[in-house]
Amino acid sequence: MMSEQIAKLKEWWSTLAEREKKAVALAGSVLVIALFYLLIWSPYLSRVASLRKHLTAQKQTLLWMKKADKEIERLGEPSQSNKAATTPIALLAYLQKEITAAGLEGSLSELKQADNEAVELQFGKVNFDRLMKLLLQVAKDQPVVISRMSVKADTAPGLVSARLSFKLSAG
Repeated sequence: MMSEQIAKLKEWWSTLAEREKKAVALAGSVLVIALFYLLIWSPYLSRVASLRKHLTAQKQTLLWMKKADKEIERLGEPSQSNKAATTPIALLAYLQKEITAAGLEGSLSELKQADNEAVELQFGKVNFDRLMKLLLQVAKDQPVVISRMSVKADTAPGLVSARLSFKLSAG
C-alpha cells in the first residue's frame, strides 16, 4: 500500500515541469523550516525565558530568606529587658508598648484581658511580617504561650487579619 503511494508520488513528480518542481521543492523547504520553528525552536525559547524568570524569582526568595534568617537569629538573642510580666495587666502594658514600638497600633482593633491568665489581641489589615516579628519579640521577652491564633489573608498582598490569645505560663 505504501509502495503504491510512493509510485503515484513519483509519477506525479515526473509529470511536473522543471519550474514547478523548483516551486514545490522551495515550498517544501519553507514548510519544513516553518514547522521546525513552530514545533521545536519557539517552544524551546519560551521555556528558556520562563526558566530564567523563575530563576530570578527564586533568587529573590533566597535573598529574602537569608535576610529573614539573620533577623530571626538576631531576635533569638537574649533580650536586654528581662522585665517579665507576671499578671495580665502587666502583660497588657507590655503588649501596648511593643505594638506601638512596632508601628502596629493603627491596625490594632482590640486589646483586652480575657481572663485571669490571658490577654486577647485583634488586628485588622496588619502587615504579616511585622506581626510575626512582634510575636517573636513577645515570645522571647515574656513567659507566655499563644493559646489561640487565627489569621486570615486580606485581599491586599502581605496584609492579614489576626486574632490572638496570649496565656501567661509559669516559667
